[in-house]
Amino acid sequence: MNQPERYELIELMGLPKVTYNLDSKSPNAAVITIEKEDHSLANMLAQQLLTDERVLFAGYKVPHPLNHNFILRVQTTEECTPKQAIVDAAKALITHLEEIKVNFMREWELKMISVEGVEMEFS
Repeated sequence: MNQPERYELIELMGLPKVTYNLDSKSPNAAVITIEKEDHSLANMLAQQLLTDERVLFAGYKVPHPLNHNFILRVQTTEECTPKQAIVDAAKALITHLEEIKVNFMREWELKMISVEGVEMEFS
């Protein structure tokens, strides 16, 4: 088959997970390559970065759909470095996703309590 092996989607095989390089074309800018991740993480991270007032630009691209990596570009004001903005965005995302998980589990438990003893039919 003309398809990569499934383990290649998650195994780094000697590659660093994150590569951080300063962008020489723009002041206070960086180019970050993250391996073995896709649009899910890239979009969440870029959108979270854009909520930060210190971030002037945040965007990403996936170079090729069969290669599971993305390139994130971040430009910040003089107040912080791109690296610090990314760390802050990642921490905020973790907090937000934990809140979503807690809310989901609470609603799921309420749903299970409300249907307890009632036979459910799924069509």
